[in-house]
Amino acid sequence: MELSSLTRIEQFMVDALIASPLIPIGVNVLRLADVIDREGVVSQTNNIVVRYTGASNTVKNRIPLVFERTLRFELNYSCQNYLTSSGHDFATQLITGAFITLNGSVPGGAYVQAIEPFVCVSEDFTGLSDQSQYTYTQVWQIIIEEALPVIALDPCVQRGDCRQIFPALGVETKLPLGGILDETTGDIYVPAYDCDGQPPEDFDACYGVRWSNELTQSGNWVFICDPDCVFIEDPLGQPIYLLSNNNYTEDGRLVVTVFDAETNEPLREVFYCNTGKKLARYAVELWNDTVAKSGAISPRAGLDASWYQSMNYGEFAVVKGGYQFLYVDPLNPEAPQLYLDGGILIGVQEQTFIQTPKGRFYYVGQSPQGKGWMLEGTFELAAINSLWKLGCLPCTDGLNSSSQPC
Repeated sequence: MELSSLTRIEQFMVDALIASPLIPIGVNVLRLADVIDREGVVSQTNNIVVRYTGASNTVKNRIPLVFERTLRFELNYSCQNYLTSSGHDFATQLITGAFITLNGSVPGGAYVQAIEPFVCVSEDFTGLSDQSQYTYTQVWQIIIEEALPVIALDPCVQRGDCRQIFPALGVETKLPLGGILDETTGDIYVPAYDCDGQPPEDFDACYGVRWSNELTQSGNWVFICDPDCVFIEDPLGQPIYLLSNNNYTEDGRLVVTVFDAETNEPLREVFYCNTGKKLARYAVELWNDTVAKSGAISPRAGLDASWYQSMNYGEFAVVKGGYQFLYVDPLNPEAPQLYLDGGILIGVQEQTFIQTPKGRFYYVGQSPQGKGWMLEGTFELAAINSLWKLGCLPCTDGLNSSSQPC
């Protein structure tokens, strides 16, 4: 059974009555939802309105859990006296026509397993309106068998802690560009403005940096409050990485050292300020688990990253550009398309993909918007860039030496 199964069953009843040679063409047959959307339709002379009214459930098997569900639907008839036509007589003809048409039928395309077809269980006269409309009600039922699927709940739901799903005010789900995480407190630090003069915006505020070319996400790191002030020139084009040793200045700024990735020699020191925001717990866990399952991350590490949370969600990847689409169903043009911000951390399963005329879509097992599919080229697998190895001291005696603790 799918989420749209009840709607599909209602629509099956409507289509069956419309197509039946026993129901005149001039009769309006529609779902109750359509009546609400199109007010005034039911004020016409003769109508049949279909609606779902409820269900009763019986457990047939406990392991695995199997239900037998009796679904109940109503057909509401309203027929009006018109000239020589009797509303009562016309309504009884429609009731009989529906009785012959629907009894024994089974809805197709509703994703249900029917063990007993449609059966009319009762017919009742419900009244005569002020407009001389005779109203009747037929109650129908169909019995289906349903084996419930296993829903993979977020582990935080199973633990009873859902704070990570709905971050509070001042909590971010990803690190900003050039950002550093204080793993002890969860505070996010970004580059502090250090150019001479006063920019148009408040340079004391902790805005951080952005790309000089935001469209291509490339170029220099420039300050958001003053794009003319360059923090680091072409960071992706030079062999460097940033390292914090958790040293602070008297005014509370974090001291960060820029290292040469080839020689491990320090090049210069820069300063970071506290944004006043924290990183969501699940995002902290992702960053902690990018290369090693435990211990310090070596600046020379070059392994592809993956993370595990009850099950393998795939390879660690980053969404490219300013934003990209997460497709619920790439084969259905009318299916929803969700936005993922650039820089978001996702889990991609490279072995699971759909080839379409538009391109190859890979399965995304984990993202802030849930599961879905992303087009090839809209994300980048994270063979950890040396620029982002933050918080651990460099190796001193080659690849085989252990890193000093963070």
